[in-house]
Amino acid sequence: MARKAAFLFFVLLVGAILLAGCGKTAGSNQVNNAQVNNNNSLINNSENNNEEPGAQEATPPTTEDVLAAWTENSKRMFLAQSRELDGKQYFLVTYGVKNSSGYGVEITGIEVLEDRVRVQVLFSEPTDEMIVQETKTYPYALESIDATGLPAEFAAEGAETHIPQLLDLDFLPPIVAESDGIKVFQPAPGDIVERQFSVEGIANIFEGNFLYKLTDSKNRVIVSGYSTAAMGDWKRFQVDFDIDSNLQIEHDLQLMLYTERAKDGAIQEKVVINLTLAEKQDEKAAGNGEEK
Repeated sequence: MARKAAFLFFVLLVGAILLAGCGKTAGSNQVNNAQVNNNNSLINNSENNNEEPGAQEATPPTTEDVLAAWTENSKRMFLAQSRELDGKQYFLVTYGVKNSSGYGVEITGIEVLEDRVRVQVLFSEPTDEMIVQETKTYPYALESIDATGLPAEFAAEGAETHIPQLLDLDFLPPIVAESDGIKVFQPAPGDIVERQFSVEGIANIFEGNFLYKLTDSKNRVIVSGYSTAAMGDWKRFQVDFDIDSNLQIEHDLQLMLYTERAKDGAIQEKVVINLTLAEKQDEKAAGNGEEK
């Protein structure tokens, strides 16, 4: 009887141990499966985060973003502009860079006429009694009305009698190179150009004309000439270059736009833009064993 009881106890003990072992193994498998699933989730998230930048659509800029960029791009110039955005017509008047405080710009009136919108602008300068700070400032004024589809006419009063405006251009694009009287929109310094390319910008210079020349690194003149812009306002220009296909060019290019002082030929308003000819860039890549 005692032996049977002992044997029964032994069987029950072994069964309990086996059940405990099975339960532990099942629990371990559940933990491992959870770890694998979590790791797969991390891998998938990592792949999603490493997607190409163009895979997701960029958020379009808001009207406030566009206005801020427009103002920042224009603030160094004495200029009046108008443009329409989201059902509004905006008027921006910038006074350029000033070396002290005390300068001001205020749009005092906007009148919608039959064929244009007349904008009255008051300019102010520091007075003798005013305490000013010697610091660079960029005075400007920005106002808006409901869109009219009409051109704007700006009239100055106060410290100024004329406000330079854009001719043949609605509003100021980003400037990539400049002097006081010549502003270039394209090409930018370091750009790669073909044998046919265009230079675009605006100019407001004495007598309204400027010179240009394209040279190589040995200072050989490849193309030269002159272009007409404006004096008193900022007029858009476009200069088209066409380099002879038979001309061997082995060096980088340098574009210079400038004026010459009549009395002594001194160079003024100089803008220098370094460029690279596209075929030269291809030859360099081929020499380095790079794929084009």
